[in-house]
Amino acid sequence: MKKTHWLRTTLITLVACGIIGLIVAVVIFNADPGRTGAASTIEFSFDGAAKGIAPNGLRFDLSGFTSDDVLNAALQETGLSEKYTADQLRANIIVSGEYPADIVSQMTGYESLLTGDAGKVSAADYHATLYNVTLYNDFDKNIARKDLEALLTSIMANFRTRFERIYAAFLPEDTVGETLKGYDYPQQLTLLQDAASRYESYANQMAADNPDFLKDGEGFSDIAAKYNNLLTSDLQRLSGLVTISALSMDQDRIASQYENQIQEYEIRLKELNREADDMKSLIAKYSRDDIIYVSTSNSLQQVSGNSETYDALVAAQKDVEDQIAQYNKELAELRLKLSDIRGTDVKAEAAAPAAPAEGEEGETAETAETAETAEAAVQQVVLTDEERAARKDLVEKGLASIVRKLNEYTDEFSAFLKAYSEREMNDGTVAITKVVYRTPKLLSGSFIKTALKTAGPFCAVGLMVCLVLLIISRVKEEKREAA
Repeated sequence: MKKTHWLRTTLITLVACGIIGLIVAVVIFNADPGRTGAASTIEFSFDGAAKGIAPNGLRFDLSGFTSDDVLNAALQETGLSEKYTADQLRANIIVSGEYPADIVSQMTGYESLLTGDAGKVSAADYHATLYNVTLYNDFDKNIARKDLEALLTSIMANFRTRFERIYAAFLPEDTVGETLKGYDYPQQLTLLQDAASRYESYANQMAADNPDFLKDGEGFSDIAAKYNNLLTSDLQRLSGLVTISALSMDQDRIASQYENQIQEYEIRLKELNREADDMKSLIAKYSRDDIIYVSTSNSLQQVSGNSETYDALVAAQKDVEDQIAQYNKELAELRLKLSDIRGTDVKAEAAAPAAPAEGEEGETAETAETAETAEAAVQQVVLTDEERAARKDLVEKGLASIVRKLNEYTDEFSAFLKAYSEREMNDGTVAITKVVYRTPKLLSGSFIKTALKTAGPFCAVGLMVCLVLLIISRVKEEKREAA
């Protein structure tokens, strides 16, 4: 038989098999065409995004895509809130990160303790910065293409707005200035000192993390310096005036407060002195053993008896003595404040620390120092009513000035944080791509893949059949020629 005959037959067979495979592929594709949806991507490129850290120093996540506020806002903006619900959208939105092809092997691999491998990535070290977001139409197969695209576009925009609001660096609302009126002078100063210290610490942290950030020629370190000056100058000076003059809005109330504190400290001192005596008795029963070294074949082993216990007891005794000294010092200060309020001379009582418990030997260096400090401090002139009123007026004006400065610095700090957040999170660092509509089509890559997978086996079988028939035909011809 001629070669052209077999070639023609083979080609016809392959074409027929291809047509059959194509028909089968169409049937399979139409039976399960895949999901229709709108897709977009979001990429984070701000400093810290690769570590999963937001500009405010917290770890960020993408749970906002399925939050009620984002989905409901998208439904409201597109006018579809009466037709669909947030739960329907939530069940059909998929967010997936883009990861390296070998991320699994990197996450499940190990790093050699001998050689090490700086290229290794552990599961906790890698954070995706590019995410694909797809909203499928499974909640309504008949939804118009423009509505599906509009929904996802609104979801992406509202997510970015929510992300920038939650993860921006900002100062929490502080109502210290509004609530000061309900507190006495010492408490007002404490509240203001706490607020200024808190803001200074935050400003110092931001300065350390972002030394290159400037606004109007100033950085976070300049803000921290202003808070520090407020603490070390204005607040410290006013606190000294209040303490030395024993100023209070209600002298009787603060006197009662000091009396209660004095009683509490005296009780605590008795307990500490008793504890110190018990420790001394216990330590006296111990004799610290020497360290013994036992020789082995390769080294010396250190063996100690009760030295660790002895050292722990001595350290505990030192700690108790430090507490006694501190309580004596604070007790002397409280007695001095109380004497200033009452206008009585209690120099001897204030200068003398609490009596030691029975068995305590002498006075410690800390106790002696406390007594000297107290004696020096009592050399004060008791204020008259006119002088006390004048100093109260000075303190109130000083407090008002400090509150005004604190508010000014806080407003300036907030403006710095806002500018920093805008630099870190904007359209460039939180980038969203245009929404793309994806639906299964016969003239699409997914169908071509299906057609190749389906028609390929048919064509392969047809080719093999043709080759077998060709071989059989050639064997028969050779037998006839030999006969």
